[in-house]
Amino acid sequence: MRGVDANANPFALRRARRMSNPATLSFSRTGTGLFTPEEVRALMQVEFERAQRYTYPIALLLIQVDHLAQIQTVHGFEAKQAVFEAVIELIKSETRDGDLLGTVVDDRLCALIPHTHPDAAKSVSDRILRGARALQFYVAERTVRITLSIGLAHNQDPGATSIATLERVAEEGLSVADASGGDRRAWALPLSALA
Repeated sequence: MRGVDANANPFALRRARRMSNPATLSFSRTGTGLFTPEEVRALMQVEFERAQRYTYPIALLLIQVDHLAQIQTVHGFEAKQAVFEAVIELIKSETRDGDLLGTVVDDRLCALIPHTHPDAAKSVSDRILRGARALQFYVAERTVRITLSIGLAHNQDPGATSIATLERVAEEGLSVADASGGDRRAWALPLSALA
């Protein structure tokens, strides 16, 4: 377990125990320690409702590896998996144990980060982007570098009425980041404009 303090974060301890227990690994993506799309959506809903009830900030990051399909086409499935697994480890290293990390469709990752204001969410995103730029992969004597695109959403906007709204805004932000060439984070429209 990654230095989990049970007194500071009981959820993290339960998650770490769950991830270290082989009998329960069928509930998460094999080998990654991330929640599956179904698990992460259910947990995000619970966390969003808790944040509304206790009025604390949460941020949602939707993350994709730029040109991941091209990496697979040119270098093979193993190279794609190595890149994806390295990005997962990078995200884990830049987030806290109690943050919800999971997979979503199309080889995308998400991080729901409770108790995080918009500026702090930008900082986390920027650290992840810098970390991805520093990653190097060697395939057939060639160096492969990667970049990421990140879409951001936050519950402090008056239009943040549901986790579905946050997901939609993060998806739009991801589309903006990707369409702008990747290697960036983006907020989409203010949530209040979508209400």
